[in-house]
Amino acid sequence: MDGTEARIFLPLEGRPELVSSGEYIYPADTVGTWRLLDFWSLHLYRYRAELTVDGQTFRVEPGYASIVKPLVEQRWHFLTSAPQVHAHYRFPAKPGAPLVALPVVQDLGKDFDRLYRGMHEALGWFQTNRLRAEIRLWDTLWELAERAAPLAPQPGSTEARWHPVLKSAVELIERRISQNLRVEALAAEVGLSQNHLIRLFQARFKTSVVGYIRRLRTERARHLLVNSTLPVKAVAVQVGLPDLQQFNKVIRRELGRSPRQVREQAEAGHG
Repeated sequence: MDGTEARIFLPLEGRPELVSSGEYIYPADTVGTWRLLDFWSLHLYRYRAELTVDGQTFRVEPGYASIVKPLVEQRWHFLTSAPQVHAHYRFPAKPGAPLVALPVVQDLGKDFDRLYRGMHEALGWFQTNRLRAEIRLWDTLWELAERAAPLAPQPGSTEARWHPVLKSAVELIERRISQNLRVEALAAEVGLSQNHLIRLFQARFKTSVVGYIRRLRTERARHLLVNSTLPVKAVAVQVGLPDLQQFNKVIRRELGRSPRQVREQAEAGHG
């Protein structure tokens, strides 16, 4: 069976606690069955195998990854012998946290070698820098989630899926906030009409693309005014509003104070 047909839901909002990790080589044509009592497991494969999870069998090929939730019986039939990286981990208890869908098994294609090297590197940090290893694992899980095809949330799930094109647009805005951003050019770059992109922003953020950019610039400007000694002109340039008169107008409209007043009130302990 293709593992992309079966999904599990992970609470990826919280950093996973890495409990164990390693690189193993199992002998070919052997079978093993076990459960992980309170751990999730991630495997990245360089061998062929059959993985049966709760009676459902999945084909595993070199370049694949799998995720199995706790308390589930796993039955393995190792068809060939080659290294595999694994990580066992827990998630912090956060009732009501959004859930993210991942396939039980997925083909990582051209990204496999990079992800394998990254997790293999994290093995060496397990004893010396556990936090860094956990962050690498967390980032890997997010990347696996983002590779997955969109899926309607299961009943009871609070998962909030990003439209992939909207996600690309938001990431472009974030990276280019100091530049002159035009909605028409942004829409063309992500492959949508301007009107379609506006509708996506309105549905997700309850504001237009221009309104979203203005809000992001205001948030960034407030952060720099309150938490740095950068001159106001330099702040204006960094948030993509180099015209000082326009910058003052935007900040006053959005925050109800001029940039200098924002800084002065913060310095006085009222910001």
